[in-house]
Amino acid sequence: MISWIRFSELARAQWARWFCVLVLVGYGIFLGANHAPVAAGADSGGYLGSARLLSQGKLVTTLRTVPEFAARNVWMETPLGYEAEEGTTILRPTYPVGLPIHYAIGGLIAGWHWGPLLVVVLSAVAAVVLCYLCARELDVSPVLAATGAATLAVSPLFLYTSFIPMSDTVATAWCAGAFLAAMRARRNWWYGLLCGMAFSVAVLVRPANVIMLPVLILVIWNWRNLWWAALGGVPGALLNAVYNHFMYGGALRSGYGPIFSVFERRFFSLSLTNYKETLPYALPIMFLGLVLLPWLPWRKWPREYCACILWALIFFVFYAFYEFTSQTWWFLRFLLPAFPALVLLGVAGLDAVLDRLPAFARNFGRIVAGLLVVGGSVKGCVEVARERHFMLLKEYQEPYVAVTDWAKQNLPSGSLIAVMQLSSSFYYYTDLPILRWDMVDPPDAAKLAVALRQSGRPLYAALFPFEYDDVRIQRLPGEWRKVIEVKGVTIWQITLQP
Repeated sequence: MISWIRFSELARAQWARWFCVLVLVGYGIFLGANHAPVAAGADSGGYLGSARLLSQGKLVTTLRTVPEFAARNVWMETPLGYEAEEGTTILRPTYPVGLPIHYAIGGLIAGWHWGPLLVVVLSAVAAVVLCYLCARELDVSPVLAATGAATLAVSPLFLYTSFIPMSDTVATAWCAGAFLAAMRARRNWWYGLLCGMAFSVAVLVRPANVIMLPVLILVIWNWRNLWWAALGGVPGALLNAVYNHFMYGGALRSGYGPIFSVFERRFFSLSLTNYKETLPYALPIMFLGLVLLPWLPWRKWPREYCACILWALIFFVFYAFYEFTSQTWWFLRFLLPAFPALVLLGVAGLDAVLDRLPAFARNFGRIVAGLLVVGGSVKGCVEVARERHFMLLKEYQEPYVAVTDWAKQNLPSGSLIAVMQLSSSFYYYTDLPILRWDMVDPPDAAKLAVALRQSGRPLYAALFPFEYDDVRIQRLPGEWRKVIEVKGVTIWQITLQP
């Protein structure tokens, strides 16, 4: 009888493991089917462009200039996602080096379509698994630990950043990994070393993740393990310092320029409004965690739960002063590295409350509670998808590739292309020189008209509908002839007025 019970328990455990593996594989396929590894706009174009340079053994590239036209400033020829230095032809990527390193490795192994795609998909799956492991480390039951991981997996913000080449999902995975290693460091010094390594990579991916340092110190606590963690972080810190010094002139500088110029007190109340409107559907389990804080097993895990609260507070307060956090729902993606902390508080509180039930009702209660929480999260995600259309992100990225493919095949070699939103895409997918129309003033247009007329170089424009009126009337007045429309992007041939 005892043997049969043990066999049944083992069979159920094996079945549950295989079921979870199948769910994770299906989740990865779902993400891969909806991910668009496209250089579109400043962020993705800058990250992928930097990654391709790294794969070629380069850190910078050359500004594509038009010899017959002396641009008033280099920004007229600089694509989004890059910065150029006056008086030189050096073009530098703007963004931190951490994510481009991931993409460069992926691109070299699996090519420039599958490589970046796999980086984000595997990071998303890793973040979900690490969230589960963190909960189990805090003795949360397997059912509710899986519940917490599932709520992160279906968060609209998490899915949004997992469908396009952005740093948020990768940063979330490394932050969760650093926290798990910090908790396990009390058992083995190797985990302290791994914690430092994971944290340094998280900072390489997004420098602002350095604000998580007090959280990890609080969890590790032991001086010996802190030294191991510091040692593990040294290679990443040195790489970051050397890269920043070479690229931007100082170990603590970045391509963003004076970053604190976009942190102001006046954004705080606006950000709180966005928090209030977005977080109920972005991560509903966080409110369960806030309500159940008094029921957490404080005596058993005091530092760990204090660290979770600190983890969430630091990120939420820090980004409340950030200009972009207040603007729209998907800018709360900057908070994603702290989402695992909120998930842990929610499932641990729920588990502690259900643990007070009689033994016969405990497991059933956990299953019911898990289904309700995951069901509510999925329902909210579906409603947001219908309202915010984030499931169409792959479709929205298609014009960036389609229009550059058309340009490579049909525009004369050396054509000057006036772009803004498409500037980094043309730099990544073609070898055509660009003109940033948003940086052109009427005197520039007049000088350019004379230069192009003398050289015979053709001028085209590739514009989304929202760009058309501004550039044609205010920036580049002249004779405009529509050539073609490619997936909503219009190509024009322009004869400027001298």
